[in-house]
Amino acid sequence: MKDKNRTTPPKQGALKVKDDSAANNTKKPPSKQETSLSYFLARSMNSMEANSLYGDTCLHTTVSDLKRCYGLRFERAREKIKNRMGVLVNFTRYQLFTEDSTRAHIVVRILKERRGALREEIA
Repeated sequence: MKDKNRTTPPKQGALKVKDDSAANNTKKPPSKQETSLSYFLARSMNSMEANSLYGDTCLHTTVSDLKRCYGLRFERAREKIKNRMGVLVNFTRYQLFTEDSTRAHIVVRILKERRGALREEIA
């Protein structure tokens, strides 16, 4: 009598793993750190701008992570902006220290390399 709950192991060579990334030429999208750092290399921004540019709703956390993980420093300036109701709301504008721009370029390159984007740029 056969046990219905028991499964037989697959024959050797019968198990095939589908590699979607090679077949579809798909690559990982840029991480939030890579995207935000690319913007910081070109401009300063506050959380409202980051949200509209690339959907970052927690810019303060992203900036903190960039400082903690990569030692990047940011200038902070308080500013008031009118919201939809006309009320002034406090925001913090972040700007990458000019002295850290070389390091930031290196970090962006490392992050691109990790997700395989540099291979495509070189080829």
